[in-house]
Amino acid sequence: MQVGKRCIVRTSVQKPRFAKIAYIGPTHFDAKQEAIRPNNWVGVIYENPEGKNDGSLDGKRYFTCRPNYGGFVLPTSIEVLEEDGHFVNDQSDNDQIEEI
Repeated sequence: MQVGKRCIVRTSVQKPRFAKIAYIGPTHFDAKQEAIRPNNWVGVIYENPEGKNDGSLDGKRYFTCRPNYGGFVLPTSIEVLEEDGHFVNDQSDNDQIEEI
């Protein structure tokens, strides 16, 4: 798993969604729950506006994308796709991915 790779996000409460990995690492919100959650999260940029943020949470920026295209999930929710590249209807020319 690495920043920039395409993936499918699979959770128990939502349908599978295509995304691009934009961040891998600890988060400030994880520090409050360190005993029950792993210390690494995966920040993703969804293909469609199915997210909850723009790559920032509570004023802390982890990556940059359009509003409602960003999200954070546990690494176990990520399935990395084999091929690299853009989404079929990629309009994310202004999205910035980076490892922090």
